[in-house]
Amino acid sequence: MDDDMCDAVTSHLLGSRPNTYTYTKALAEHLVAEGRGDIPTAIIRPSIIGAAWREPMPGWIDNYNGPTGIFVGIGKGLLRYMMGSMAATADIIPVDIPVNMMIAIAWQTAVTRPERVHVFNCTSGRTNPVSWGEIETMIVKSVTKNPIDKVFRVPSARFTASPLWYRLVVIFDHYLPAYIFDLVTKFIGGKPILMRIYDKIHRSLATLDYFTSNNWDFASENSLMLTSAMTEEDLKEFNFSMNGLRWQSYLDTYVLGTKQFVLKEDLAGLPLARRHLLKLQIFQYLMQVVLFCVVWRLLVARTNIARKLWRFVISLSQKFVVRLPRVTRSS
Repeated sequence: MDDDMCDAVTSHLLGSRPNTYTYTKALAEHLVAEGRGDIPTAIIRPSIIGAAWREPMPGWIDNYNGPTGIFVGIGKGLLRYMMGSMAATADIIPVDIPVNMMIAIAWQTAVTRPERVHVFNCTSGRTNPVSWGEIETMIVKSVTKNPIDKVFRVPSARFTASPLWYRLVVIFDHYLPAYIFDLVTKFIGGKPILMRIYDKIHRSLATLDYFTSNNWDFASENSLMLTSAMTEEDLKEFNFSMNGLRWQSYLDTYVLGTKQFVLKEDLAGLPLARRHLLKLQIFQYLMQVVLFCVVWRLLVARTNIARKLWRFVISLSQKFVVRLPRVTRSS
């Protein structure tokens, strides 16, 4: 089957499924259930896999899959807007949780030998929920406290549920700065790459819109049944509970792990990265002040209301300054 034929039949095969990723997962589960014969079988369904919480070490991660690529884009200052609902649950699960659960499930399935295939959801939404809006705030704090090397812009992240607003901000806050940067780079003899990077980013984000814009409540009865069948010693050895995880602390460790294991950055360079980010923050603040002054000056020059408001503010400030020494002396 060639690519053209695949494209032609894809929409028919997907049906109500949002993409080929979910379709192939369902297809794999179906094939396992149909072809298992008399072998005891169980299926585990983890949600969005993130960096390790505890094992093999806090923050361990070795690829850009899941939220890691998003966090890198935010940390670099490139990814500033995403489609999604701030109230929707960000069902992120640390990688060591489903690994421990798989070991426990394999043990239970081998011992009990169930006749039918049991499905186990490994998620955080019911036991330790966090919204995309909360993740947005916390990840910006994390990448500001422990910045990635050579940040392009001051990190910022916003989710929006409006497709129209998203298209507008992508043009003016993603592509326009990238186009200007590439133009300057080309002018000084460099290789313009930022526009191509943004093209890749937005192609990747398009596959995530469905998951960041919707909310799900995953059943956990089978997982509770598994927990009840284990002793306290077993539960300590193979911990797959999300109780005790603090999201801000976890994301701080996540960012450090991403720097160290994915981006291959030396953590000894953090002071230099912080100084670079501070320079960007100062530059951004100065640019905002200049822009405000220019816009305000144009308004004062062109509108009578703005001039009156400006005179009122100046007059009020002068009265406050005159009274200030008197207040100081009387106190």
